[in-house]
Amino acid sequence: MEQPSNWQPGSRIEDSALSKETSFEGNPYVESYAPTGFDSDAIPFEAEKVSSLDAFRFAWQDPNLWSNLLIGSVILLIPGVGQIVLMGWVVEIRQRLARSHPNPIPNLNFADFGHYLTRGLFPFLTVFGVTSIGSIFLVPAMIVFVAVRALVVLSDTFETAFVIGFIGGGLFFGFIIGAQVIMNLVTSAVDIRLELTEDITRTLSMVETKDLLKRTWRTIVWTHITFNLVSWGVSLLGTLVLCIGAIPVTVLMMCAQGHLRAQLYDCYLARGGRPVTIKEPQILPSEAVQYQARY
Repeated sequence: MEQPSNWQPGSRIEDSALSKETSFEGNPYVESYAPTGFDSDAIPFEAEKVSSLDAFRFAWQDPNLWSNLLIGSVILLIPGVGQIVLMGWVVEIRQRLARSHPNPIPNLNFADFGHYLTRGLFPFLTVFGVTSIGSIFLVPAMIVFVAVRALVVLSDTFETAFVIGFIGGGLFFGFIIGAQVIMNLVTSAVDIRLELTEDITRTLSMVETKDLLKRTWRTIVWTHITFNLVSWGVSLLGTLVLCIGAIPVTVLMMCAQGHLRAQLYDCYLARGGRPVTIKEPQILPSEAVQYQARY
């Protein structure tokens, strides 16, 4: 594939206008996002490869892990806005990964609270909206539940009631799982692009959402399964062995989810997807003095 004149190895293709007549047969990203001080062999970032373990290794190798877990836990305890603030933090992580920033996981600092709150608002509202609309798919499950319960009560024998309950229970959980899969697919398709663009109008484009799901839906479903399994193990380990509790583990999981969505976006591009225009770099209030001194 012929690259733009201003493209160099290790940089991102950010102009979506390039892709209308171009087939992206390979991954335009760098081979690894490992920042200085990270073990690059432990967290490779390769086209078509999506690993939940790599996502957790990335989060675990944060040089400021314990500080971020502590401050993140305090933020999560703030009712109403704590999760939104950390979602803004994950947005920054995603964009730093996209630019191969030497420090992809910024230090959590209360000076950046308002900054992250603003940037996390759109992802929160979008996910909330998608989940609310997706709850419509739970209606068939509730209808099955009510119908099965009525039929069981009206059954003449235990055997008949058992068969009805068994079949009805299978249908009920089938609808529940199906609805969950659909909501996870749509939510992932939205987050993968929204965290990079912070443009809610373009993110909700049905054409681009459909294209992303068409190319990656099987991978998204599989990675959700594996990520949930690994998350369960990490939660158990964190609670019983490391004694750090469920809230710090949640902070770790949010960071890992950001890395996982970055892998999914890489996979999408490697399969011929159209790159998005990444939002201009944002200077964190806590790092403003350092940036001013440097530039």
